[in-house]
Amino acid sequence: MLAKTSNKSAPGSSGINYKLLKWAFASCLDQFLKIFNATISFGYHPWKEAIVVVLPKPNKPDYSLPKAYCPISLLECCGKLLKKIIAKCILVDAHTHNILPPTQFGSCDYHSAVDATMCLVHNAQAAVKSKLIASVILFDIQGFFDNINIERMVAILTNLGFAPSLCLWVRSFLSDRQVWLSFNGFKSDPIHISHGMPQGSPLSPILSALFTSPLLKLINSTWSRCGLNMFVDDGVIFGCGPSHKISSNLVRTGFDFILEWLSRSGLQADPDKMEFITFYPKRPEYLVGPPIMAITVDDPFGRYPVKHSEIVHYLGIFIHHKFQWSHHIKIMANQVWSTVHALSILGNSVRGLDYANWRWVFHALIVPVLSYSFPLFSSDPHIKGLTNTLQIAQNDVVRKMSRCFKTTPITPLHYIIAIPPFSHTLKKLTTTFTLHLQRLPPSCLLHTLPYINSSAAWHLSLSPVTPLTCVFPHAFPQFTYPSHPSQSNWSHPQVQDYCTIRPTVETKKYTKTIISQPPCDTFHVFINPLTIPSPPFAAAFLVFRGERLVHSGTTKDSSRSRALLSALAAGLTYNFYSNHICIFLLDCLLSSTIFCLSKHMDFHFHTPSLISFLLLFLQMSSTVLTSLDTPLSGLVYRERQLWMTLRNRNNKPSFPCPPPPYSHLRSTSFMTSKWNT
Repeated sequence: MLAKTSNKSAPGSSGINYKLLKWAFASCLDQFLKIFNATISFGYHPWKEAIVVVLPKPNKPDYSLPKAYCPISLLECCGKLLKKIIAKCILVDAHTHNILPPTQFGSCDYHSAVDATMCLVHNAQAAVKSKLIASVILFDIQGFFDNINIERMVAILTNLGFAPSLCLWVRSFLSDRQVWLSFNGFKSDPIHISHGMPQGSPLSPILSALFTSPLLKLINSTWSRCGLNMFVDDGVIFGCGPSHKISSNLVRTGFDFILEWLSRSGLQADPDKMEFITFYPKRPEYLVGPPIMAITVDDPFGRYPVKHSEIVHYLGIFIHHKFQWSHHIKIMANQVWSTVHALSILGNSVRGLDYANWRWVFHALIVPVLSYSFPLFSSDPHIKGLTNTLQIAQNDVVRKMSRCFKTTPITPLHYIIAIPPFSHTLKKLTTTFTLHLQRLPPSCLLHTLPYINSSAAWHLSLSPVTPLTCVFPHAFPQFTYPSHPSQSNWSHPQVQDYCTIRPTVETKKYTKTIISQPPCDTFHVFINPLTIPSPPFAAAFLVFRGERLVHSGTTKDSSRSRALLSALAAGLTYNFYSNHICIFLLDCLLSSTIFCLSKHMDFHFHTPSLISFLLLFLQMSSTVLTSLDTPLSGLVYRERQLWMTLRNRNNKPSFPCPPPPYSHLRSTSFMTSKWNT
């Protein structure tokens, strides 16, 4: 990950850039790993200082307003490297365990701004071709990164099942920060900030996407004929109905609900960036009603109207209410012409950029602008006229590259400089987008939108022709997520795993010794199922101190695995006052289950509750978890009698509170190996 960084990236206040960091990393790798693991283990982020450079946003009418500027934080490169590692781990977890809802297109892999716009255009065109009215509200969360509530962010991470040490680290990363504002050569005094997250940090995009995940999940499960898609802080509300009034009421009601949620989270929508547009078919007005020219928004901070627009600007794409793309094409062509004119200042027909550099400029600046959002209008009936406009813009670039006159025929130039006509480039991009759809994970919205769509008021079996259905692949290959950068299952540095790792000969001898001759200061916890053939299943636990039984009990649950895990948690509630605890898992199912638990939501095993309990327990004592392959019949007569006695007990299973901490126990680490770098 460090090798992919740029040596030209701006450093923080210390001036240490990535080039120096690579030299240090090559000479003392182990020291960096110890530092990074220690910061996550103790839940503390040491790099809290940043220089905030205030940059003006382009094309703003009034630069006296604060929102006309964008603050970018220049962070320490060593801290950014740690954030890149943690962001990668969180992102892989989000994809593997479906933590992020499919309606969030920003801050995650496999998606782009064109994908988010494709979903909107698909829904709108499908509604129009089904003789329905589609209403859309576009909004932007005002000051999203700067106003994120830290406690709410940490609570969301905890509820999603992330490690407690990681949640503490995120709290430390977001709080007690110190920044200096830099603007036009002026540097302010240090400012202390304890809210929001730095805009420019590698970790900020994925954390911001997780912050809005509860809202998206709630809407996906409750709304009908209406939906919300988001690209980080840019949201679009879509609703459709048989008339203008019904569809506009759907999106207005949904928008009021979203504004209330944002208000409870300490956020608000920007009134200046709200847009309202309606897509409708050619039907008599007495059937669909008169068009709605404005809707009134009941914001907790005020009440104001949002006027209807014929063209809206969403993620750099201009969408017309009749799906006419000529306006968007002209703007893209004008951007190309202005770029070429600006580059022409660097030289003339004799001096300036050579041919190799011009090709770099063409493929890096010209083609992405000309082809931006092309999948949206690839099936447009007027595609030939749209392509001609783009071809004219490319012709000017080709003549500038070859340093020819404006009257030079363009066809020979395509052969001379090896640049095909733009119509050929668009055909290639169409095939590329189809391949992109094939490689999407099965849970992505574009993958399932033609068949599963909660926002649709039309029958999905009708399959209206849209830009998405025209490029939709007929078959999908099997998708496999990339392997996690670190261990994916639950583990702990204080736990010796003899269940999934085969013990050595010395370990087996040690296990037999502590069973036959248990030390008086060692606690033994035995976990075993009771022979009950049908649900509810039961499990029992025995706690010995030396050779004396000090605690016992049974648990019941709907499955055998949950009963065993509940018995383990119940057995650990005893007030242990020893630094050595041996836990014997006498059942192979529990032995294979305890180290295969996922960190995140697993409703079958109640994973978050159990793992949180185990981590808190391990925080208070030095524990050794071992495995015993001896069957129940191999135990002594006394223990067999205890199992028989416990079989008839009926205790309700639960995950109890961990035992109280003791001051004389030595301090231990409770970081899961999942976050070891």
